[in-house]
Order: sequence, then C-alpha cells, then structure tokens
Amino acid sequence: MPPSSNNKKTNVHNFKLTFWLSLTLTVLVGVVLDRINYNRVKDAHRLQILSEVSTYRAQLESILVSNIQLVRGLAVAVAAEPDLTQERFAQIASPLFKTSNELRSIAGAPNMIIQMSYPLKENEKAIGLNFLKNEKQRENAIRARDTNTIVMAGPLILERGDSALVARVPVYVPPENRFWGLLSVVLNIDKVYKNSGIYELEKEYNVALQGRHGLGKKGEFFYGDQNITDQDPLEFTLSFQGGNWQLYVAPKIGWSPPNSAVWPLRLSIIIICGLLIWA
Repeated sequence: MPPSSNNKKTNVHNFKLTFWLSLTLTVLVGVVLDRINYNRVKDAHRLQILSEVSTYRAQLESILVSNIQLVRGLAVAVAAEPDLTQERFAQIASPLFKTSNELRSIAGAPNMIIQMSYPLKENEKAIGLNFLKNEKQRENAIRARDTNTIVMAGPLILERGDSALVARVPVYVPPENRFWGLLSVVLNIDKVYKNSGIYELEKEYNVALQGRHGLGKKGEFFYGDQNITDQDPLEFTLSFQGGNWQLYVAPKIGWSPPNSAVWPLRLSIIIICGLLIWA
C-alpha cells in the first residue's frame, strides 16, 4: 500500500478521534455547567421566595404581638382598679376594639370565675364560667396563674362552634402582688389569618402552622397539612408572649426554578454541540 494512502487513513482516524473527544468534552463540560447553573438558579429562586414569604411571617407575628400588648395594658388598668364593675370594665376595654381588628371579646375573671365581659351582649352565656371547673380551659388557666405569664390557648373550638385564639392574661394586684384573676382575650382566628395575608399566600403556596397552645414544634399542627414537612418547606418561628408557632411554606409547583432561568444556558450548550457535529 502506498505511503500516501496510509497517511490519509491516519489523518481521518485522528480527525474522528479529535472530533469525538471534543464532542465528549463539550458535552461533559456542558453537563457540569448546567448542573452548577441549575443549583445557582434554584438557590436564588428559594431566596426570592424566602424574601417574599418573610413579609407574611412578619405580618402574622406583628398581629399576635400587637394584640397581646394591648391586653397587657388592660391588665395594668385592672390591677389598679381591682374592684371594678362591669360598667367600668366596659369603659376601659372598649377603646381596644378601635385599635385592633382581630379582637372578638375580652372577659374578666376575678378568682378564676368570669364576672364581666366586653362586649357583654354577645357573651352573656360566659358569665359565671369557672376556669377551674372547666376541663377544656383549666390547665391553661392554672398555668397562667402559677407562672404569672401570658398563656396562648388554641386555636380552640368555642361554644358557638367557631375557632378562636384565646390568651390567658394573669392579673396581680400590687403592692402585695395578690392574684386577682385572669383576663381572657379572644381573637378571631379567621381575621388573624386574613389580615396577615395567610389566605392570599395560599394561592401559590402550601401553608401549615404548628404549635397549638403556643407550644411551637412540640405542639400540634392546627392549620394546613402536616405532611408539608416532606416538601422541604421554608420554616419560620413566630415568637410572641405566650408561646411560639412554626410556619411552614412550600411552593405548590415545587422548588424547581423557572424554565426561563435554566434553559438559555442549555440551549447554548445544545447549539455548540450541534455546530461541532455539523462542522
């Protein structure tokens, strides 16, 4: 065989080898770059969602904290007038309802027995309720009394059948620090969810809340599906006087980043590989 023929075969073989090595290397580099880009975009996507959801978390915590602060002021007023009547109680409680959109009712329970309430007309049936004899409310009432701290009970199903959040606020009268009783503050839980934007958040995200009775991770889930923990959710701790809640949020469509952020690089890699093959 002539030497020129051998040289041609060698050149063709070298060309094919170079081609396949170049294509393989391009594909491998493309896969690595795609994976790096995907993870980068995914992390950026998660941070973007974190920033958005943090606003709702702050709103929810703010509503809980602000309502509790209002009632702490009422407790100070009651401690200054321990012998107040229903009429006087209504006078000092009514302004709070102009400040809060979530307050539903406030009851005064000297010696753990409800004797006054605002508004009275809607809560007359509660008058005479003894916390110490009520199985559903005794534990939290005693805990508030003995620890001298606000105890957040619920969400609970009330006598009417609707759900509410109840804060037990102990009142001690100075200077001997004598236990007066409890203030029972009922928050409309639906308004808490609505005004904090939880219902709006649910349009695009799965949402769940844990920590019934303010027990955080030790408490029950009381809103949403507890299986959300299998969706790698964002997790937030909401702290307020009386306990804390855990808020879990995960996108309904999953954590995959948008195609518009991933496919430009992939298309570039495909085009480069196509040009190599075509060449």
